[in-house]
Amino acid sequence: MCATRMGDPMAIPEVAVWKFVRLITWMALIIPPGGGSELSRLLRTTKKETVSPVSLRIPIPTEGRRFAASGLTSSRPATEKAAASEDAAAASKTDAEAAKTAAVDARDKAQIAKTDAENARESAENSEANAKTYKESAAESAATAQQYSGKPPKPENGTWWIWDAEKGAYVNTNISCELTGPTGNGIQSIQLTQGNHTPGSTDIYTVTMTDGSKYNIAVYNGLNGTGTGDVLGIHFDLVLPASGWSNGSITVAESRLVADAKYKYLIDAYEASREEYLECSVRPKDISTTGFITFVNDTDPIKDITVNIVRLELSVNAEEGGE
Repeated sequence: MCATRMGDPMAIPEVAVWKFVRLITWMALIIPPGGGSELSRLLRTTKKETVSPVSLRIPIPTEGRRFAASGLTSSRPATEKAAASEDAAAASKTDAEAAKTAAVDARDKAQIAKTDAENARESAENSEANAKTYKESAAESAATAQQYSGKPPKPENGTWWIWDAEKGAYVNTNISCELTGPTGNGIQSIQLTQGNHTPGSTDIYTVTMTDGSKYNIAVYNGLNGTGTGDVLGIHFDLVLPASGWSNGSITVAESRLVADAKYKYLIDAYEASREEYLECSVRPKDISTTGFITFVNDTDPIKDITVNIVRLELSVNAEEGGE
């Protein structure tokens, strides 16, 4: 298999051509896009200096041409993969920067949350301390007020003394308590200026005041009584049993009860029965039948009530409306 013309001094051995083809193929694989123009320039320069077009008549073997073609073709996917890898790297870088930014934001938020928590804790501690202080202050104020409530100011040795809670004793204010008030006006004398004390007549008395003013007062002299009567009264007790009330009333028998206009009756409950007497609004009615008296109420008592009755006998003058 001969690749040159015999006897041609410029002929290139087939092995050298094969090596040259392999070199070109390898350079095509490693030269980046846009570098082909530099390779063409290099080849043109090489051809001009070393090999003439006429002398380079050795055909490139079929295997070499295929190898070169496959090498040139396979460089394109490699370039595309390199570009894809570069894009992926850029995307990864962008994602990494975004993750870094998110991490910084999370760190800042965590720091803010930590600061807020510390502030809240300090605020709670301060509130607890303030509450304790207020409680102690309130207790002290209450104790002081209690002291002052039973220790009013008092005059002593011509000055006012007040209670000092801290010292637990009265202290002198040096404020004089010897105060002079306005001059008073009293009665200087009372003299009878008219009348002679005759029963049924009126006497006039003149009252002279310390400021020199005068005024008169009239005193009536009552008539002498002409009748007889039980002026001291008759006293007796009545018991109103709790079981004797019916429809808000009770009637009690007593022989000393006389239905006569010349008698008047004073009725009151004893101390032990007075509360029940008043709460149930117990009250007597007029005596219309001798020997009996009726009491009424608003609420039936649940206890026995004892009342005291004083019967008074009026004189003839009183019955006739005299003085």
